[in-house]
Amino acid sequence: MEREEILDRITRSLLSEDFRKSRTLNSLAPRTEANSQNLKSVQSGTTILAFKFDGGVFMAADRRTLSGYEIVSQNTIKIHQVGPYTAVGFAGLVSDGQDMVDYLEVINGGFLRNFQIPLTIRAQAQNVASICRNHSIY
Repeated sequence: MEREEILDRITRSLLSEDFRKSRTLNSLAPRTEANSQNLKSVQSGTTILAFKFDGGVFMAADRRTLSGYEIVSQNTIKIHQVGPYTAVGFAGLVSDGQDMVDYLEVINGGFLRNFQIPLTIRAQAQNVASICRNHSIY
């Protein structure tokens, strides 16, 4: 199954017809001569998508890692499960993302071992917010 067909199936099942017709998803269409004049050139970047639906959340990410303009890896995992009901997607500075994933895995694992129930999503979000507030250098 081609990438475009997979994206089309996902968007048809998760998004309303009005949203699918919007310019947001049209910008994901393959670049052609007709639409290339309207698209901004992007040198590099990571794509991580998350869609909320009745059964939960669907997440997807690209797997390419760049260092400047050089492709370092085609198999990078950018979405990590850190708890029974929690996944984290990150891009940018890898060490920060890995530290956050490691921290959440430790917090979630310890809470589950000690109390036999998973830490709530809200409590995990509060932990992440606290880390961001207390360790910001910007």
